[in-house]
Formats: sequence, C-alpha cells, structure tokens
Amino acid sequence: MSSTYNDLRKERQTAVQAVLDAGHIPAGMELFSAGDEAQLEVIKRWIDDSDVYMLILGARYGSIEPTTKKSYTHVEYEYAVERGKPVFAVYIADAVFNERVTKELALEIANEDRTRYKEFRELVKSKMCSEFSDPKDITIAVLKTLNDFGRRPDLQNAGWVRRRDVPDTAKLTSESAQLNADIARLTTEIARLTAENSALRVKSEGAGSNAEEDRLGSFTYRQLVATLGATRVGGRSLLDNMVTFANDFVMGVADPESTVGQRSNAPPMLYNDVAPKLATFGLLKRDTIYGAQAFRTSEAGDLFLARLAVERAGAA
Repeated sequence: MSSTYNDLRKERQTAVQAVLDAGHIPAGMELFSAGDEAQLEVIKRWIDDSDVYMLILGARYGSIEPTTKKSYTHVEYEYAVERGKPVFAVYIADAVFNERVTKELALEIANEDRTRYKEFRELVKSKMCSEFSDPKDITIAVLKTLNDFGRRPDLQNAGWVRRRDVPDTAKLTSESAQLNADIARLTTEIARLTAENSALRVKSEGAGSNAEEDRLGSFTYRQLVATLGATRVGGRSLLDNMVTFANDFVMGVADPESTVGQRSNAPPMLYNDVAPKLATFGLLKRDTIYGAQAFRTSEAGDLFLARLAVERAGAA
C-alpha cells in the first residue's frame, strides 16, 4: 500500500482497516523513509513479495527520488506495474482536491512539480481505480476490489502461509536421502546378481570350448581381450577401463550433463570417451536412467565381464 504521508493519514488508516477486515495483511510503504536508495530497494522487495499493490493518491506529489526525478510514490507505482502486480488505486475527487489545495496544502504543493503530478494522476486514472471524497469511499473500494481480485485464478493460491501449514522439509529431506540410499543399495545388488548369473551361464554352457561358443556377438572373447587391451583411452586400455569401472557400466553410466549424471561418482570420460568405443564392440548398449541418456552393459558385455572374472579367478 502506497501513499504520501502527512496529508493522507486518515485515508491510509481507513485503507489498512479495510484490508484487515477483508482478511488480508497490509504492508504500508510509509513505514520506510523516502530519500534513501537502500530503503527504495527494500520497498521494491516488499512489492515483489506482495500479491496486490494499492495506491492512495491525494493532492500531493510527494518526495522526489533523485535518479528518476519522480516522486517515490510514482516510482513505486510504476515498479508494481512493471512487475505485473495486480494494481488498483483510489484518487482524491476534484472537489476535495481543490479544497485541500487552498486550505491545507498550499505551501507544500507550491514547492512541488505539478506537471509531474498531473502526469502521474493521468497514468493512475488510465488503469484500475476509483475516486474518493470521504474515507468511507476507500473502505468500499478496498472491499470490492479485493473481493474481485480473490476470483482471479493467478491469486487463488497467493498469500501468506502459517508456519504449521509448511511441510516438514527436514523430514522429507531425510526420507529422500534414505530412499536414494535404498535405490543405490538395490542397484548394486542387481549388478552383483547379474554378474553372478552371467558367470554361472559361462560355466554351465562351457564358454570357450570351441570357436562358435567363444563368440560374444560379432567378436570372439579372445579378439575382444586383445583389441581392448591394445586400445588406450584416458591413460589406460579399454580393457582396464571395462574392468575397473565394471560396476558403473553394469548399473549404467549416465550423461554427466544430466541431473542423474551430476549425482554420480562416475568420471565424465566414461560416458564421453570410453562408453562409445565399448559400444562399438557390442559390450555396451544405449539406455536411459530416470530419463537421462546412459550406457549400460549389453548381454554380451555381461558375459564378457563374467568370463573375465572366471578366468582371472582361475589364474589366481
């Protein structure tokens, strides 16, 4: 709620009471001292946090803001309009205006920029507004306008929230962390069981007993070991990368630019450099993890890792 101060005390108090009677919380800009740039920024934040902006325009233009050479009330009004706030105003009727100019405010008004005032008054009258001659007119305007605003869809969920109605975010955060931990644990367990299942298949099928059984897609096991071992990416061979980050590939390596990827501990080079090369050998396949692009071991990749595990366990 904005107005000049000394000349509109009664009208402002009437408006405050009407806002309270309508079940809303008023925030009067007169609480902040004009002429202080820091205070103007505070007022702007109050406007940003408010659902509706109301102006009471009397006969005075008010204190001048040094940068724009406009009154602080004028600057506040334009800022509210610029921010897209629902705005309404009550302005003093001509008869009351003339009476106050001649009887009460002659000296103050004589020192003001009346051209600016007239421009501001015309701006206010071009938007949602009503005229007042008596404080009761303000009460009627406030109650009617707030009631009309209450029907607007964009203001249906606006307003202040009681502390008791705010969700316990600490509890929600704790529950979310627990769920994420459970997901990580279950994902690791799935990867372990997948690897064990692949190892059992290698043993039961006697993989490697002849050339045909030794094939993993388009390549034989020995071809893959030799080729991956000779191809270096990121300071180590593709084979070493495949073994070192086996759990990551089994669970899925997400795009590091995605939210899922940013939460992962997997190095970005796995997705960007290593995974595409392993995919060309049929060991990885493209997949999605919670909507993010990812690489995950294919059936051939699972068998390849299992064969490596079996072979290295036998060598040990």
